[in-house]
Amino acid sequence: MPVALAQLYTRDVPLPSSPPGADLLQVLWCRFDHSAAHPRTALFWRSSVSVTDSSTPRPSRP
Repeated sequence: MPVALAQLYTRDVPLPSSPPGADLLQVLWCRFDHSAAHPRTALFWRSSVSVTDSSTPRPSRP
C-alpha cells in the first residue's frame, strides 16, 4: 500500500514543467520491494481544485 510522502503546490514551490492545469504534485512511496514494473515511488500531477476528499485531516498551523 503506497503512503503519501509529500504534496507540493506550485504556488509554494517553483516546480519545473507541470502539465497544463496541474498545480499540485503528489509523491507516493511503497515500502515493499517490487519488480522493475512497479517502482517504489510514484509522482502524480493533479489540479488542487479536483482534490475534494482527504483521507486524513490537515494539521493545524501554529
